[in-house]
Amino acid sequence: MGSTILEEVSAAIGAVGGKSAFAVEERASADDLELRVRGVGRVRLPVNDSVAEKLIAAARPAPFGVRDETRYDERVRSTWEIAADRITVGGGFERLLAGKLDTMRRRLGLPRDGVSRLILDKLLVYGPGQFFAPHQDSERAEGMLATLVAVLPSRHTGGAIVVRHGGQRRVLAADGGEPDDVDLVAFYADCRHEVEPVKSGYRVALTYHLVDDGTDKAWAAVGRTSAVDRLAESVRAHLATPARRPYRKEDAEPPDRLVYLLDHEYTQRGLAFARLKGEDRPRVSALLQVAERLDCEAYLALAEIHETWNCEEDEWGGYHRYERHRRLEARARNRNPEEYDLLDLCVSEVTLGHWVGRDGAADPGVPAYAGDDEICSTRPSVEMKPFRSEHEGYMGNYGNTVDRWYHRAALVLWPRSRAFVVRAKASPAWAAGEIMRLLATGNHAEAEKNARSLLPFWRHARAAVKTPSFPPKVFRIAAALGDADLARALLIPLGAPSITAASVRPLLVVAERFGLAWSRELFASWADERGARSSCLVALPVLCRALAASAWPDARPLGVALLDEETAAYRDRCIADRSVLATRHGADARAALVRDAMTLIEALAALENQQGRERFLGALTGPEAALPAAMLVEVLEGCRRHRVPREVRSLGLAPLHEHATQSLRASLERPVRAADDWSLAPPLDCTCALCARLLTFLRDRNARDRAWPLAKEGRQHIHGIIERFDLPVAHDTVRKGSPFTLMLEKQAILFSGEAAERKREASLLAALERWRPSYIDAAGKISPPPRRSRKKKGKQDEVGDAPDDARRIGARPIGPIGA
Repeated sequence: MGSTILEEVSAAIGAVGGKSAFAVEERASADDLELRVRGVGRVRLPVNDSVAEKLIAAARPAPFGVRDETRYDERVRSTWEIAADRITVGGGFERLLAGKLDTMRRRLGLPRDGVSRLILDKLLVYGPGQFFAPHQDSERAEGMLATLVAVLPSRHTGGAIVVRHGGQRRVLAADGGEPDDVDLVAFYADCRHEVEPVKSGYRVALTYHLVDDGTDKAWAAVGRTSAVDRLAESVRAHLATPARRPYRKEDAEPPDRLVYLLDHEYTQRGLAFARLKGEDRPRVSALLQVAERLDCEAYLALAEIHETWNCEEDEWGGYHRYERHRRLEARARNRNPEEYDLLDLCVSEVTLGHWVGRDGAADPGVPAYAGDDEICSTRPSVEMKPFRSEHEGYMGNYGNTVDRWYHRAALVLWPRSRAFVVRAKASPAWAAGEIMRLLATGNHAEAEKNARSLLPFWRHARAAVKTPSFPPKVFRIAAALGDADLARALLIPLGAPSITAASVRPLLVVAERFGLAWSRELFASWADERGARSSCLVALPVLCRALAASAWPDARPLGVALLDEETAAYRDRCIADRSVLATRHGADARAALVRDAMTLIEALAALENQQGRERFLGALTGPEAALPAAMLVEVLEGCRRHRVPREVRSLGLAPLHEHATQSLRASLERPVRAADDWSLAPPLDCTCALCARLLTFLRDRNARDRAWPLAKEGRQHIHGIIERFDLPVAHDTVRKGSPFTLMLEKQAILFSGEAAERKREASLLAALERWRPSYIDAAGKISPPPRRSRKKKGKQDEVGDAPDDARRIGARPIGPIGA
């Protein structure tokens, strides 16, 4: 439905204004033209071959521009030029030219009361066979709108000017001219044009820049017409009709903006309301009137468009296949993407920038990306020359596409009533600052209205904000608004990463404002999101220190509840990952469990949660979720590092130290594997019949190899089990007979690996013995928590406690919103 309305908007825009030309031609008498060239003297008209050759002798080869480069290449431009500072145009020709200019401006669609002038650029001489390939003029003068070419009278054939725009083509100055007339050709600077090869004689021309020095006062309004009325109704319907976007679960909403892509191209210097070209002028004028009727803001902007097209229809068969291959090779050599046949538009992306307002304002702070449900045009981009093009050939099941990039301009308008939402989508940080400003000035109703308008897109917009000052602002806003449901909706998208030392104080203010149950629900929503569990754990020590120091009565119960949930989740992870922890495939799981165990131990100590600590350490050493001894050593070493012994003892890790020590001793006391013992006892988690037979083979101390006839699915399953559990068993398939035979062979690394593991265990045990005083004092007791020093406010005490002012979070008065 949205696309149908946009098609109606495009049709209504196309119906506005009369048809204006993109290129025009006039004739002027050469009687009053006096032309002098330094080094040649007076040029008599019509120009004969002798004078033309003198001009060539005084000229230089003409270059052309490619972006910021100046190049010389006769395959692109073959002509001669003389710079403007060597040319003098006299007589009454300038007055005659000025008179013709008014007519040409009117035909081009420029306002009659605009202030325009011509700037002489150069004199060009084309000899037989010379030409200028299709190109687009660069904007070499401030306010340049068009190029004017004055073809002087001379006897020549060929050299016509061909101008293209919007799928149209005009051939101008094609008859070689009259002996007494000057051919005047004017066309917009963004139009692609060429000079065809001269067949005989010499073609001599003066070129001018048509510069518009007008201001917005030169703007001509369309007036109240039925076309404008139709346009206003179509724009009103567009801005009011919900447009559901694919892959979005949210309820459909009306588009925020209308983005109309203009027909002509503009540069940053040339983009202005007073310098619009051709039919862009009356259409934008009509849209501005519509904006006033509908109370909308309007800006011009430059648009970069990226389109991906399917191209070059695949033709099968002998001749067609050969012909297609030949054409593709030729195109690759020529590097000319214009030759590809475009079939279907796959993807289109539009990015807006360089904003220009009627009042001179720039950068309104709105989203740079324009959605498909916002964009309309009267001229498809495919009719324009891309500034970049890349071809992706056939790549099996994909490819044979062309990516094209275009420079265009656009008029963008949006209702003033949605200005906050439009800007908030571009900058959630700006939106938070604006709501805080409203709250600080006492405008609570407007602040709440704006906050609620964020909810439909808040989750997606929040992800783009990386500044650390953003979460504390949102926490303060949620507390000040005082609505529990609104606060929850604003805070859930922030996620656990928003808990930092800077944000924990305003977070606790919100928690105290809405209570324990609300707070637990908020934290649960953060932990439930995919990938958020680790983020919650990282933030727990900071949060628990703040909760321990808070004067809020429910602060400690909240911390205890959070830690109980996280330790239970950790225990479940240990059980789930237990079967792969000893394999090389479990490296990531091992690292995560060690890191998170250290974090939970620190959080439990910060909250001084003795019972929770005992339960957690019991889980780490219990029968169901016990970590391997080597991982426990990593946890102990991580907790010991950067702490003095008394502080390490306060963590209460003596049970963990003793369990790891006893586990290593018990492992080292096991008898060394006999030379003929090939048994394995891996913790397989599959109970199928095939794995039962595999386990029987693995446990057999005398069996080193086995030939196992097995169907394909069974072989794949056994292959997967051996790889998953990193078993020292070679496995290959003998592809003879039916079914094929799976060959299993236990590897000698079974013995060398066990010897290396015993050596490692002995090293870990020795390390634990050296570290024993760090975990257990001389009397075999756990040290009490270190006394917190209050000597220096804001500084850490002798055992690394948090700053004093962090401990008093929740006890200090909260300043006004926005402070």
